[in-house]
Amino acid sequence: DLHRAAETISNLKESVARQEEEEKRRWEQEARRVEEEESSLISSAKLEMEREMNRLKKSMEAQILSLERELDEERKSSMEQQKSLQKRLEDATNRLTSSESEMAAHMAKKQSKAAKQL
Repeated sequence: DLHRAAETISNLKESVARQEEEEKRRWEQEARRVEEEESSLISSAKLEMEREMNRLKKSMEAQILSLERELDEERKSSMEQQKSLQKRLEDATNRLTSSESEMAAHMAKKQSKAAKQL
């Protein structure tokens, strides 16, 4: 009986050792699975963040390009307006000079006529 009891105890110890080893393997597998899942989630989040950053970058580049075009158009318009105003000023100055010359000639005629009448 003692021999059988020792054998039973030995079998129980082996069984407990196997169960402990299996439990240890299950925990290790679960830890690996959780680690892989975390890694996958982190990779997925990183990819999504990179996509969003690229989308934002493209959007901002498009906005900058649009603003640059708008600024160029404003500059061109401003330059055209400045040229137009400069031309109008030159035309007005020429008309004024011409009017002054005509007025001087008219005054000279009047003075000449008045001098002749005296």
